[in-house]
Amino acid sequence: MTSALAVAMIAAVPAVAAGVAASPAAKGKVLILKPLVLTRISDLDMGFVIPTGGGWVKLDPDTNSRTTSGAGVTLVTSHPGAAAQFAGAGSPGQLVVLTKSFPALLNGPAGDSVQFLAMTFDQADSPIRFADLVTKTFTVAVGGTMFIRANQTDGVYTGTFTVTATYF
Repeated sequence: MTSALAVAMIAAVPAVAAGVAASPAAKGKVLILKPLVLTRISDLDMGFVIPTGGGWVKLDPDTNSRTTSGAGVTLVTSHPGAAAQFAGAGSPGQLVVLTKSFPALLNGPAGDSVQFLAMTFDQADSPIRFADLVTKTFTVAVGGTMFIRANQTDGVYTGTFTVTATYF
């Protein structure tokens, strides 16, 4: 009876005595980055337009030039407008991803509105920037496209948009 009890006790002992395995040493690390800073230098100005039949107006952020869908909108050349400009700063060489959000409408006089169709970054609408290795800065220009109706009420139309910079 003692031998049966001894066998039962041996079978119940965990296999700890067979050996202990440890993982290879692992290292930990952290990259400390300067806080990102993004500053508005200038607002987006789509310039002066005269609606003659309605159409879209696009401001290219790379060239600051405007185009239109043809005879429906006349561009006033004495006030051509300009892309919005932003300057940023961060840790040198780090990838920064930009995002934008913009209103569907720009609000004007007497409750009238202009439809804002798109907003684009410069450099072929690229949202990616790198903080310069020496200056630790980056820049971005923002343009847009809007639709002007033939019977659009004259006046100034405004809206607010945001640009956000995030380390990737």
